[in-house]
Amino acid sequence: MNRFMLSAAGVSAAAIGGTVSAAVLQFHYDKYAGEAGWSISDSSGNVVATASVTTVTAADLVSSALYYWSGSDNTAGYAFLVNLDLAAGDYSITLTDTWADGWAWAPVDGSDAFVYGSYTLAFTSSQGSSVTGSFTVVPAPGALALLGLAGLAGTRRRRA
Repeated sequence: MNRFMLSAAGVSAAAIGGTVSAAVLQFHYDKYAGEAGWSISDSSGNVVATASVTTVTAADLVSSALYYWSGSDNTAGYAFLVNLDLAAGDYSITLTDTWADGWAWAPVDGSDAFVYGSYTLAFTSSQGSSVTGSFTVVPAPGALALLGLAGLAGTRRRRA
């Protein structure tokens, strides 16, 4: 009689293995942050998150904060950090500016408008009202380790 047993680690891994990975997204707005917005879509074209400075809507949104980039005033623009739980996979992001001058106003040059891990998307004044890029979310190393443990826990040697 074959029995399948899943350890506590295996149950945890099975629950999170294919679902989500925490993604901290960093946005660097110029001092006119009220003009800024963004939208993230999955590889099927479904919008998974969208926001402006005053509104954040996303089923997976965990937290967000808007603060002065330099820590003291708005001349260096604003930082907007968003912590999302995104499934591993490919995503596209569109940054928008209602004034059509990008997220660049001295001294902010727009070169680091969006950052996720090592991926950076620039949104300079020459790009107008929107710019689109793409990034990939990979499973967190801890989730991969749990999946490995689940595989080990699920196997059992039979004694002869």
